[in-house]
Amino acid sequence: KEFLADSAQGIYPVKVSNGKLFIKGQEYSLEQLRERIMGRILLQERIHQHPRLNELNPGSVNCIRLITVCKNDAISPFYAVLKTGVRGSPCDNWCAGGLAIKMDLLTGRLDEYGFFSPGKGTRTDRHPDTGMVFKGFQAPYYQEAIKLAVALHEYFYAFHSIGWDIAFTENGPVF
Repeated sequence: KEFLADSAQGIYPVKVSNGKLFIKGQEYSLEQLRERIMGRILLQERIHQHPRLNELNPGSVNCIRLITVCKNDAISPFYAVLKTGVRGSPCDNWCAGGLAIKMDLLTGRLDEYGFFSPGKGTRTDRHPDTGMVFKGFQAPYYQEAIKLAVALHEYFYAFHSIGWDIAFTENGPVF
């Protein structure tokens, strides 16, 4: 049985079509789904990412991990990386084999190299599946995401730092 844990384990797409239930494209009965679920679950609508991020990698929803910090009652962005899946994986998680590419905090443009987690590769200057070069790639709606993350952190002012995973759709950032 799968379970929800770190590194995107236990996460899978569920689709209902013509009264039938599908998990990862395979038909399941409601009873089979019940057997598969352990403990609490979270259902989330599928996100369709911005076309610009599809150019980088259409195989996963490529998210920004943005860290905001609260210091002296002021909230500000601290660090940002773009996470992307590789080798057709729908998971952008770095620990699960994805890439992490540092972003310029002011502009949202990618640095020159993306890095794999230890044991899964070293570094690369382009996406291994699409060949898209990282240096200078601009994330859409980046400034809007920064402003929204800072505003959201104000609701959690007692927390020194928060790591946000932010996806980008055609309509803007999604947290």
